[in-house]
Amino acid sequence: MKLTHRCTIAAPAEKVMDALASEAYNLEAERGREGVVSTVFRETSRSPMRVAFELRTIEYRRTKTGSIDRSGTFVSVTRSELDRARKVLTWAYDTESGRSRVKLSGVYRMRDIGPATELEHEVVIDVDIPLVGGAIAKLIARSFESGLQRYDDQLRRHAGAPG
Repeated sequence: MKLTHRCTIAAPAEKVMDALASEAYNLEAERGREGVVSTVFRETSRSPMRVAFELRTIEYRRTKTGSIDRSGTFVSVTRSELDRARKVLTWAYDTESGRSRVKLSGVYRMRDIGPATELEHEVVIDVDIPLVGGAIAKLIARSFESGLQRYDDQLRRHAGAPG
């Protein structure tokens, strides 16, 4: 399943890229997700044109219907890479073991439009569970969609853009 979200941020793409790759933005966004117990940001490489980082997050387990199961936790890892030349940030979410039946990935594409940035975020939701995978993917999609305004507002703030 694929979702695409577009918005305009009243800041130049350089500021938006800085925010998307910042520890402060990523920790705030991740900690705001339902079921997150704790998270750690770690930059894994940096050059003038590229930055790679990961979020290691302890989350409560989920039931087959998507409800939070506080009886146990697991570690998820979101790996991201920003390519400043292309104005693209890619990310991939999986469990620490890499054996999850639910995989998420995405691409942020930025385009300057005058003093602002047009941001497109494409998310791919892949649920490899027979019979109920499609329903679970729809639940995940609804969760993403319900948080879009919060993520947009946080990104605007971290990029120094007016609300």
